[in-house]
Amino acid sequence: MRRLTGLLLLIFLLISPLPAAAQTGLELDTLRIDIWPEYDQPSVLVIYRFTLAADTALPAQVSMRIPADAGEPYNVAMKDVDGMLYTLSYTTRLDGDWLWVDFSSTSAEVQLEYYDARLHADGAARHFTYTWPGDFTVHDVNVIVQQPLHAAEMAISGLESAGTPGSDGMTYYAANFGALQQGEGFSLEMDYTNASGALSAVSQPVMPVQALEEGAGQRTSFLGVLPWVLGGFGLLLILFGGWWYVRTVKGAPGAKKRRHTPRRSEVEAPYGPPASGDGPAPVEGAVYCHQCGKRAGSGDVFCRACGSKLRHE
Repeated sequence: MRRLTGLLLLIFLLISPLPAAAQTGLELDTLRIDIWPEYDQPSVLVIYRFTLAADTALPAQVSMRIPADAGEPYNVAMKDVDGMLYTLSYTTRLDGDWLWVDFSSTSAEVQLEYYDARLHADGAARHFTYTWPGDFTVHDVNVIVQQPLHAAEMAISGLESAGTPGSDGMTYYAANFGALQQGEGFSLEMDYTNASGALSAVSQPVMPVQALEEGAGQRTSFLGVLPWVLGGFGLLLILFGGWWYVRTVKGAPGAKKRRHTPRRSEVEAPYGPPASGDGPAPVEGAVYCHQCGKRAGSGDVFCRACGSKLRHE
């Protein structure tokens, strides 16, 4: 019976989840913790950027705790050799007030983000507590707190640092905690006021990714000019097509209205006797001018058209 009980206990210990640090023995070379209250959500964005110790075998199995109230992490990613972040698949498991996030990384540089909904608001007053549980031995820990853009009276206990303006117009509080051993955690208490309740990201102006070079505002790239060049070229084609249409179609000689030029028979017919078979027979007894063919009136001696003396047979 004792052997059966011992065997069951051994099986239970093997299959039961253990804390990640004790299970893997991972150490972190560097850890940067960014804490951004009311940035783009009415909660606190927490970003872990860490580098595994140089002697860590890759791919590495990593387990990290976040508050259970945060729910699923917003993002888990690794930085590849090309400097880009690539999303990692993960699983989660609940452990009291904490949620374990388990994942595998083929890179030593990892980033994990989550939104902590435990930001307490009482009117304009805000209060938040951040806790690092100390699951890893970390050789160098840095904490950076971003003051909300519309916040006032910012006070952070456990972080003795004066606010410093950043290049994005925000104020940051930074501190270095040095090396921390596994099990050595810390907490930060933050208090401030935000009367408007506005989020920082919504109110921030768009900033360039990198500083503009001198004279950059006076230069225009080819891609920026290309749409205007193509548009101008298209307009010229339309104008040329219209001109060519007017010139070749409407302006062609064959398109003009032609004047009717009467045939000789049409001119001469009214003045002379019609040819045989081309009209009514000549009036019997009528006198016609032998010079122009005009029919003369009864008793005329001279042609009224050309003045020639009429021949009366």
